[in-house]
Amino acid sequence: MRLLSNVIKSGQVKSGRKFIINNRSDHKIIKDNIDNNLEDQIEEENYNLKQQILTDAQKKADEIVAAAQAKAEKIINQSKEEAEKIKSSAEAEANEVIKTNKEKAYKQGIELGKEEGLKQIVEKFNSLTDNLQHSVEEFDQEINERMAVIREDIVKLSIAISRKIIGQELQLDSELIKNIIQDTIRLLDGEEEISIRVSPGDIELLGDYKEQLIALNNGLEKIKIISDESIKEGGCIIETDFGGFDASIDSQLKEIESRLLEVNNDE
Repeated sequence: MRLLSNVIKSGQVKSGRKFIINNRSDHKIIKDNIDNNLEDQIEEENYNLKQQILTDAQKKADEIVAAAQAKAEKIINQSKEEAEKIKSSAEAEANEVIKTNKEKAYKQGIELGKEEGLKQIVEKFNSLTDNLQHSVEEFDQEINERMAVIREDIVKLSIAISRKIIGQELQLDSELIKNIIQDTIRLLDGEEEISIRVSPGDIELLGDYKEQLIALNNGLEKIKIISDESIKEGGCIIETDFGGFDASIDSQLKEIESRLLEVNNDE
């Protein structure tokens, strides 16, 4: 058996020709590695930028909601003060009427000198007192109903503002739907095949994204993307053999609105 060192030495001594070593394959490997690293870095920077956009949008929504709630609280407090003034005025007027009727009843009772006359006056007095009490209770109920309506309007206003801000962010950065899909897929446990329903406007954007999703999620082998006109842009519904996940922004905001209104009704 000839040693490798002997082969090399033999070539060096006996050959006077010049040889060119082709390292193109090595160069290609190095270039591919650099391209892959650069692509990963760009993807990470894009993801961080998108997360910052969502964070800023959420911050704007929180500030607007806080301002709306403060304004609503001011309206509620003013309504309470107005209600107390009206109630106090009504009670003062009622007391004056009661006092006058008592004096009148006393005088009429003495003048008439009859129990029947005094009885009629007392009945009128009791009827007036009952009517006044009923009016006060109705007024209190009306104030409470108005306050409940104001709270409900605050919830709806806050959701509408949030929906508008998020919708603007989705228009500015259509790539956000990819993050929404990826975050939802992370909730799945070992699914091999899924279907993703999206708005017709997002179909083209997701055309080449299937392979990337499969590569990013271990165990996922097949993805089917379906156009669904009932879904708004930026939203998606992910279906598996065991059910579906509605990841659309609109459905999430509706869920938040429903829970806030439920809390308001409990109060």
